[in-house]
Amino acid sequence: MRRILAWAGWPTYWLAVLIAYIVISGFVIKSANAHDWYINTGCCYGEGEKRDCENIPAESVQRVEGGYIVTLTKAQMLSIRPMLRGQKAFEALPESGIREFFPRDKAKVPPDGLYSACLKPGTWMVGSGTVTGTDTTWILCFFDPGLMGS
Repeated sequence: MRRILAWAGWPTYWLAVLIAYIVISGFVIKSANAHDWYINTGCCYGEGEKRDCENIPAESVQRVEGGYIVTLTKAQMLSIRPMLRGQKAFEALPESGIREFFPRDKAKVPPDGLYSACLKPGTWMVGSGTVTGTDTTWILCFFDPGLMGS
């Protein structure tokens, strides 16, 4: 009898190990691929600390005629693009961050069904000491889940 019980416990143990492995692998694969779709949009050029795209809260987006007003605090901007820290144009912003218009005809459909934004590096900004011109926008790409059925 002891032999049967010992044998019966073996598959249960390995089944639990297998289930744990599948669950953990799923989280690792999901987190590794969660950012990958941005790269295929032509909007993002890095990952980890070099990323420049991320989901943003719906409360940050206001639909207006012809597009959107996107409001992001400096903290939200750093969450999207960590490498902004220390860049002259970014550091000059108030803590309230930016409130920027993005045209609807340039918005993209997000495959994850969530609002997202990609930010330009601060070195592209006028006044950063490295670029001249008239482009003073921060948002490179904007993704609207409302476009998914369009």
